[in-house]
Amino acid sequence: METKLNQKEWLDFINRLQERERQKISSSGLSNWTLFAALAGLGYWILPEIPSIQKNITITILGYVFFHNLTISLFDIFNNLYRNKKILRYRFPKTELDKKGNLPLVLHEIGMLSIATLVNAYFIYFFLMKGMYIYIIYFGLYLFRYSYNLFWAIIALAYNYIKNNIDLSDIQDKAETTSNKKKSKFIANLLRIVLSTRIKLIVTFFALFYIWNHYTIEKETLKLALDGLALSLITILIQFLLMIFIKRLKIAWLENLEKEVILNNLTPAQIIQKLRLGYFNTSNIDIDNYF
Repeated sequence: METKLNQKEWLDFINRLQERERQKISSSGLSNWTLFAALAGLGYWILPEIPSIQKNITITILGYVFFHNLTISLFDIFNNLYRNKKILRYRFPKTELDKKGNLPLVLHEIGMLSIATLVNAYFIYFFLMKGMYIYIIYFGLYLFRYSYNLFWAIIALAYNYIKNNIDLSDIQDKAETTSNKKKSKFIANLLRIVLSTRIKLIVTFFALFYIWNHYTIEKETLKLALDGLALSLITILIQFLLMIFIKRLKIAWLENLEKEVILNNLTPAQIIQKLRLGYFNTSNIDIDNYF
């Protein structure tokens, strides 16, 4: 394969790629120290409240699940409008570097989805026992959303990391084709309605309006609910820390390639091949691709 660059010029190019990746992290406004400082600030908020939280754990968990649901819905709107393809590529990594980099995020996602599924299911039971049926719709919609995503996240994990020779995206395409052949449009439309972000947001704001008009919220209750917000923010910040760690994998890969070029005297054609199969095919490992 012909190329106009010699080995030294390729080494310079690899160095520029490393600098570009570092600049991406810096320009995003994220750094390990920034996130650790934010986590420390939230911890400083939460720690003195632990005795109150223990006595009123239900209110704090309710605050956590509400703010978590709201945050996820806002991200869903953005993802549905602009990042459908990127999220799909995150689900089905192709290269080994992608799979290695995405694994911590996938495991974190499964953990968060499991917690969200459990707490939303708990509050369905909680309000059902109290006869407050209006809230069951709200938690039911989010329960379905989380359980649906949890199912596919676990399936994707199994096929991507356990049975690497099977492409789940092909299975999904076949399932959709079979579904169309069976003319199950009713189920597809029902799923679209239940998983609709707009529907969830409308129900969320309706529930808030109902609470505002029917209940008097005391200062202590509001404080406990805001503790739930702090817990929700902590989970998001941990997620960002994982993404920075994953982003640095690309830099480490480029550094290893640089050493390999020098130690093994790789030709320009070999360098291009490695970049094509590795770095240029790892578009999943980006801070802006996950959400």
